[in-house]
Amino acid sequence: ASSYTDELASQVATAVSIASEATLQFPISSDAWDAQLSIANLAATGLEQDCGYKDRDLLAYRQLASQSALKALELEPRSRFFKQGASEMYSGLAHTYDALGNVDKAREAYLNAYRLRVELADTDPTNEFAASQVIKSKLDILRLRTHADDSAPMSYTERDALQDFNTESVRVTAAEAGLEPLWLLYQAENAMQQGDRVAAERWIRDLNQLITQAANKADARVVIPPILIFGNELMNRQLRLSSMQGENGLELPEAPTALDCRSRINRWLAFAVAGKRTEAEAELDAMKQQNFYYSYMAFYESLIEQLN
Repeated sequence: ASSYTDELASQVATAVSIASEATLQFPISSDAWDAQLSIANLAATGLEQDCGYKDRDLLAYRQLASQSALKALELEPRSRFFKQGASEMYSGLAHTYDALGNVDKAREAYLNAYRLRVELADTDPTNEFAASQVIKSKLDILRLRTHADDSAPMSYTERDALQDFNTESVRVTAAEAGLEPLWLLYQAENAMQQGDRVAAERWIRDLNQLITQAANKADARVVIPPILIFGNELMNRQLRLSSMQGENGLELPEAPTALDCRSRINRWLAFAVAGKRTEAEAELDAMKQQNFYYSYMAFYESLIEQLN
C-alpha cells in the first residue's frame, strides 16, 4: 500500500492475531515464529513509511518481531538464517528506540545486533555480507555514542566495537563494504562533537572528494544518499570549508515530497541548506509532532541554528 490506512492497519492486526494463534498451536515450530516475525516487521515498516512514530503499535510490532526472531533462534540455535533475522530485528528495534528518544534501549538493541553479527562473521570469514553487517553495526554504535547525551563509561562490547575504528585499515574495510561515505560522515560528526576541528576537516574533505567522484561517475560503486550530502554540506559551512555546490559546481539534490521519515529529514536539511528557515523549522516541528527525533538530529539542529 502507498500509505498505512485504517483498512491496512485492521488487516495487519488480523494477520498478527492469526500468526500468534499459530505460535500457540505450534510453539516448537521455528517457521511459525518466523512467520510472526515477518508480519510484525512488515507492519512496523509500513508505519515507519508514513512516519507513524506517534502510533504505539509501531514499537509494539518492532518488539514482537524481535521477540519472535529470538524464539526462532532459540529453537534452532545453529541456524545462520535465524541468527541473521534476529540481528536484523534487533537493529530495526534499536532504530525505533533511538527515534523515540529511548537511548538506553537503543544502545542495548544495537549491541545485541552487533554480537550476533560478529558471531555470523566469525563462523564464516569469507562471507562479505556478514562482514559488512558488522561494520554497519559498528557505525550504528558510533553514531549513537557520538550524539546521545550520555557520559556513562562505555561497556565492554562498545569498547570492542569502537576500538581503533577511526584507523585507515577499518576505513578500507568500510569501503569494501560500500560504507565508506557513512564512515567518513560519522567520523566527522564525532570529531566535531569532540571539538577536534582538524580531524573533522580531514574527514569532510575526504567525503567531499567521494561525493565529487560519485557525481562524476568516476566510481560507480560509491553511492551517496541525499541525506548524507545535505549533512555534509551543513558541516562544510560550519567549518567554513568551500561549499560543495560552489567548489565543484555540483547540483545539490532537490527536496523530496514524500511523507516518510527519511524524506522528511532530507527535506528539513535541504530547506536549511537553501536558506529556507521557515520551511525547515516547519518540517522539523512536523517530525517532532510524530515523536520522531533521532539522537543525531540534535547535532544538525544545532548546526542550522548556528548558521542562521
